[in-house]
Amino acid sequence: MPGENIQDWSTTAATNGSADSLINWAEGQPRASVNNSARSMMAAHAKDRNLQNGSIVTGGTANAQTFASGLSYTTVPTGLRVLLKIGPALTNTGAVTLNMDGIGGAAVKNETGLAFTGGEFLADSYAELVYDGTSWICLAHALRKGVTDGSDAPAGYVGEYIIQTGLVTPSFGNNIWAQIGVVSLSAGDWNVSGGANIIGLASSGVFYLSIGLVTATANPIPGYIATVPGFPDIWAITGPVRLSLAAATNVYLNALNSTPTAGNLTASQIQARRVR
Repeated sequence: MPGENIQDWSTTAATNGSADSLINWAEGQPRASVNNSARSMMAAHAKDRNLQNGSIVTGGTANAQTFASGLSYTTVPTGLRVLLKIGPALTNTGAVTLNMDGIGGAAVKNETGLAFTGGEFLADSYAELVYDGTSWICLAHALRKGVTDGSDAPAGYVGEYIIQTGLVTPSFGNNIWAQIGVVSLSAGDWNVSGGANIIGLASSGVFYLSIGLVTATANPIPGYIATVPGFPDIWAITGPVRLSLAAATNVYLNALNSTPTAGNLTASQIQARRVR
């Protein structure tokens, strides 16, 4: 490790005599080394201050960013905590690596261990990170840009709104799920709702329509059950449900009708709004 590096200092005072290669606090040290050691301690604190005060600006590219610690590390100390200013025009568009002192890029992840997906590092904003021995964990960053007024935001930003409609003629078996709609969502947190309408059923009888959202083709847990006696049309809605997606994912709207039907038009709609 380089000298003037508080990462090498011990919480046990007696072991700090020679803990730092540029600071000598050994018992019986020469008088001439005292002022040098004191000044080196001041330098060590100043270097740590710069790592913590946002004065270091990242460089590189949007998804492969770099920074210089001011200490010329050769390995990244586990537990090193930094506050960086993201460089101009370096808003990330996907997963990010961070390379300190030319050591090599390490993945940047959120507090739950997921890779970034785009928009977490905002140009000219600040990000606080800690190195866990393998990756840089982002503890805080500027909020992803977007809208909160119900309008549509650009792709990747909070408030992004997607609506997917469909019109299919599934063959409903007796209490067998059928896929009636699908939407593809990018990584992030989404509030998702769905609705379905079976058109032109027989005008007599009692029908039970269940629908549910699922991120695989397996049967979902119904989000809503509608019972419609003696009507030619039947409808149901589900959601909103919160989906946290680590990667681009298809979200399916599945339906189950208690009475076998075939050839009936089924209208579907899936609505999704990004919340993170």
